[in-house]
Amino acid sequence: MNTENWEPTSEDIEWTLGHLTGIRIGGVWAPGGTGLEYERTGDEELTLRRITQHPESGEMHRRVLATLESTDWIVEESQAEMVVPSLNPQEAQFQELLRQQEIAAQWDCPNVECDHKLVDMPLEDGMWETQGMQAALDDEGKGVEIERWVVSLECDECSTQFQIDPQDYGLLGGDDLFFQWRTPTGTFTVLTREQVVDLVDGGVAAEMCAPLGSTHEGEPVPPHIRGTYCLFAKPPSDSGGEEE
Repeated sequence: MNTENWEPTSEDIEWTLGHLTGIRIGGVWAPGGTGLEYERTGDEELTLRRITQHPESGEMHRRVLATLESTDWIVEESQAEMVVPSLNPQEAQFQELLRQQEIAAQWDCPNVECDHKLVDMPLEDGMWETQGMQAALDDEGKGVEIERWVVSLECDECSTQFQIDPQDYGLLGGDDLFFQWRTPTGTFTVLTREQVVDLVDGGVAAEMCAPLGSTHEGEPVPPHIRGTYCLFAKPPSDSGGEEE
């Protein structure tokens, strides 16, 4: 990670403020892969709860501080727990994922009058939507443009419609939903290599499966699904009620 002369851009500040204001007081923000965990403890107060003993975690925390420095937000750091990571990289990654999933399981509906948990909502109805090209930072802290995607959901208790980050959607729904793309014409589900072999050997791949590129029928394909081979299923309404 390039730490030299890093300063937040206006886009960095705008995105961070938008994200923080969407978290309820008492809610947790744990940026994926950073080893950091914050709690929103006031209208404009963020408290560092956990930080991993690793140079990159310290640098990311410094960037959070720098991003909020020019705003009215304050960051409380005095009671943060220092977490010593496992010496096994795979074990450390696994423990980080478990912690992220524990946090995601506590997320509530964005409607402050509704306490329905996101994890209990019909996540399978999520719709992937692109917001076009937007400014972001790469792994070295350099400004780049990337495709920004969100997943649109609706609370089945209060009908509030909202959007969440794709990574958060993956934490809530797991890989099965993360690697599924619903379209007006049907649903694409990414297949493993073993599944592709079975379908090809069974002689049904041509009629049941489809490869995906960057677009499908004029619509952009979510980046993490591009270049995959998928099982394609039409919605029940397209069957016309006929028996096969």
